[in-house]
Amino acid sequence: MFQHPPQRRSSLLHSTASNTSSALETSGLAAPELQNLTVQDIDIIDAVIERAGPSATTFFAVFKAYSDVLKERGLDPQEVIYYGKLLKLGTLRGKNWGEKWQAVKVQIPPVC
Repeated sequence: MFQHPPQRRSSLLHSTASNTSSALETSGLAAPELQNLTVQDIDIIDAVIERAGPSATTFFAVFKAYSDVLKERGLDPQEVIYYGKLLKLGTLRGKNWGEKWQAVKVQIPPVC
């Protein structure tokens, strides 16, 4: 007869992590788009999230803020680097964009 293999359980997925780190449970910050962020990356994403409102829950609000921030800073509106980072950020668990971004920021090593 056919036997099912034993189920594996990830301690990360079943942890009792705090709300801030719960956004990273499924990714463990493995997404390369959200690793090794530069000071400029952090500054731009901070500005986008602030402009959208940290309590924003839709990508549309973030996309509008992203477009505005690029225009204000004289950046190419066709750039895709920050767009990709924001798309990846949107896949994380969290109540809103501010919570998701905060969960990523706590994983960033301090700049000396």
